Amino acid sequence: LKARWNDARKLSEEMKRVVGLWDHVTTNTLVQAAVRANDFEAAENILAENTMTVKDNKQRQHPNADGYTSLIEGFLKDGRLENAVATLKTMKNRNVQPNEYHYASLIGGLARQKKIVQAEKLLSHVQAVGIAPSSQRVIYNSLISGLIHKDYVLRPDDFDKCVDRAVSFLRDMIGAKVIPDANTVTVILDGFGRCQSPRIVEAVTLVEKLEQEGIIAKDHSKIQTALLGVFAAAGDLKEATKCFRRIRRPDVAAVNALIDASVRCGKDKIAMDTFDFYFRGERPRINPDVISFTTLIGAYLNQGSLDGARIARELYHEMKFQRRLYPDKVLVDIIVTGVIENTRRCGVQAPDARFLAAVLRDAEKLDWGEGQLRRRKWAVESAMSKHVAVAWNEEAELYGLWKEHRKSEEEFFQRRGWNKVDSGFRLWGAGRNHFEQTSSTDKFLESKGWNDIDSGFRII
Repeated sequence: LKARWNDARKLSEEMKRVVGLWDHVTTNTLVQAAVRANDFEAAENILAENTMTVKDNKQRQHPNADGYTSLIEGFLKDGRLENAVATLKTMKNRNVQPNEYHYASLIGGLARQKKIVQAEKLLSHVQAVGIAPSSQRVIYNSLISGLIHKDYVLRPDDFDKCVDRAVSFLRDMIGAKVIPDANTVTVILDGFGRCQSPRIVEAVTLVEKLEQEGIIAKDHSKIQTALLGVFAAAGDLKEATKCFRRIRRPDVAAVNALIDASVRCGKDKIAMDTFDFYFRGERPRINPDVISFTTLIGAYLNQGSLDGARIARELYHEMKFQRRLYPDKVLVDIIVTGVIENTRRCGVQAPDARFLAAVLRDAEKLDWGEGQLRRRKWAVESAMSKHVAVAWNEEAELYGLWKEHRKSEEEFFQRRGWNKVDSGFRLWGAGRNHFEQTSSTDKFLESKGWNDIDSGFRII
């Protein structure tokens, strides 16, 4: 990111030398780039030097409003609430009128830090300055979402109180004639599901009441998906399935929720059958996403068996090479944690070392914080070295996980007896030809009714 940011700065300097080339879009884009690189000082300087003076006050929003939104959100993401509040004051000094998105970011940030009194005061200010009720919805949504934010660690009792407060804000919202949308309701339902004891009765009652009053559409797909999650949290797969059946046209989020519900309830086979029905076959009904694979991979790794580990590898292979989907940080952590746990539960084999090496190489493409990826690599190194040291060292070198120890490509090929053109090497089965699979693989394919030609899917 820093390298790309430096390139962007150099390009912006060239643009300044061309008269008429720099505009408000340039400013906003450059601020966004600076924030992504955590160079907040540069972002502030860019806005200080390039905020446009607007004579026409009839414009709906200032041309540089998006730049200030990026800066405020960046400060909040970095935990610098005071700087975010100061930015709002700076905007007013520069005659940049804050809009609902600036206020939503700040109020949401206050709520995430559980500064509820300050959030309420700022909300009262928003209502006093005359922002239309239709525009206040995004602000209320941010407030409610911030209250029950997933990343904030709370004691169970305290979290339940936050959910109660969120419901109270929903009532205030409706009382102020600000109509909630599906996003508002799904956030609260998610909160009900994460309470100390999932609050099923309240969740069902809330949905029924809002449907009866015409505030939300009956059997709204997004809301039914969220309600499904509440039943899943309570371990009630039967009711979760009923919610799913009310959805006329399930999307990938709904199918993922049903797969997750099956896994939570210990029904891994139902989860896999659901995956097969919607995502596989000659004409898949829906295309899966990374979350679809993440849920199943986590479930099979959690079985603590060599067979479960094998299926997890197969799923990852399908995800990456057939679906052209790449892991996110959540999936990387699930795999790393799952395989390391399996070293204690069922042991690991050479294919596990190969699997982890490939995953960690894929992880290098993701945006990690300082030292985060290296810590994961060392955790894997420690676990693998105790169980499959030779296989791990070979795979780690092959994938260049420790570049300072990497040897020449030629040496790797010679050591394994490969040549560069026709090695017969496959990521999930080194030294075997594509058609020379184990008998267990063939039985698995036959049981699913697949063949090598038609399925397009090969087991790892």
